[in-house]
Amino acid sequence: MKKMLFLIVMLLLPLATNAQLALKFGLTGNAALGDMSDSWDGGPGAHLGLEYMIAKHFNLGISSGFQHFFASNDLDEAVDDPGLNIVPIRLSFAYYIGERKFRPYFGAELGPTFVKWGWTIDDKDYEDDNTYFGAAPVIGLYINFGDSKVGADVNTKLNFFGGGDSDIDKPFYIGLNLGLVFRFW
Repeated sequence: MKKMLFLIVMLLLPLATNAQLALKFGLTGNAALGDMSDSWDGGPGAHLGLEYMIAKHFNLGISSGFQHFFASNDLDEAVDDPGLNIVPIRLSFAYYIGERKFRPYFGAELGPTFVKWGWTIDDKDYEDDNTYFGAAPVIGLYINFGDSKVGADVNTKLNFFGGGDSDIDKPFYIGLNLGLVFRFW
């Protein structure tokens, strides 16, 4: 077992030392769309991502976040303490255009989306959590801060999730993400 671990470390070490990684994190503002907006309004969130540059303009990575949605007025009046939380964990890919200070990009994210909602009626708590397949086309702008290893990221994602037993018919929401990018190359 020790030999296998040593072999894995030795094989991955050159990748880590020559890694062209970028760490992204920031804040999100969300708005529910379609049928989802019948019960839920927008809400705040946060996102985190790690990207690996596999070609000059093409990145692969993983992204995640935490999104909270507040209840619409109709739902808020019908029940106490309503809340909806969404945590996507997705594989991502992005194509960056050009090599200038301002680099537009587009891409997509695919993977599981964990959904938890709950509320209280007559002092009885109700909650449910499910895992669905999720996808999100992404369009954004990376802003390079000169020779620094830090930049800014502004993007928007149209998030879809669902499955055969989804409590919300065709659930989707749009998110506007603002954050920082730390490059390790």
